Amino acid sequence: MKNHTLLLFCLISLGTFGQSPKVDFDGKKWEAPYSLELPKGWDIERFTIPIEFAPSIPYKGVEDIRFTPGWGKAETNDYWSYAFLWYLDSTINFDSKIIYQNQAPHPLQHNQHM
Repeated sequence: MKNHTLLLFCLISLGTFGQSPKVDFDGKKWEAPYSLELPKGWDIERFTIPIEFAPSIPYKGVEDIRFTPGWGKAETNDYWSYAFLWYLDSTINFDSKIIYQNQAPHPLQHNQHM
């Protein structure tokens, strides 16, 4: 009986303590394996895919966003303008329909533009 109790304790311990800890992603420190220039005055944001606000997107990787200097200023010509790319962990076959489907979960998606 002692052996069964010890075995059960070991299995529970492995299940509890043997899991990989969640590692926070630091987009400012992440070194991209590609070159994407950051123009003067622009800002950068990076986060992991799947994206927290769009968990139904089935890919894994990093979204790299570049915000124009006037991104958050309604009185500028570049208001709400930004460029982004997805650096994905695998090769993905896609077309315009798949791109649209992956934009649809975004909370700011406006279907009238499609």
